[in-house]
Amino acid sequence: MGLSTKELAQIRELVSAGKRPRVMFTEAAGQIAGQVGHVVQLEDPKKHDDWILVKFGADVLPFPPSDLAMAPRGAVKKAAEPAPPAPPTPEFKVVREAPPAKSQAATPAAQEKKTTMSEADKTPADAS
Repeated sequence: MGLSTKELAQIRELVSAGKRPRVMFTEAAGQIAGQVGHVVQLEDPKKHDDWILVKFGADVLPFPPSDLAMAPRGAVKKAAEPAPPAPPTPEFKVVREAPPAKSQAATPAAQEKKTTMSEADKTPADAS
């Protein structure tokens, strides 16, 4: 498969006219097979084997004619393999606990007061 001599002549005319013809990557192109790019420039085939410059995404990459085919009408650029969906995350309600309140019983001064008050309460009761 790949581009024929007639298709290459057609692409050359379109690029000369300032157009960017669409091409599809063949199986020979590897993992991007079946995806679509735009021809932006043709170089001298006598200097390089990969002489057709194709814009694919944000990159311009060189390819040989055997890696490309004319994109069928209505062909759209396939997205790269979509990432698997993320597992649903449970919604958590953030609950912040207030620091434990200091009770008066916990402090030594409060313990002392409590003891003192208890003894004061017992003394009059014992006296009677």
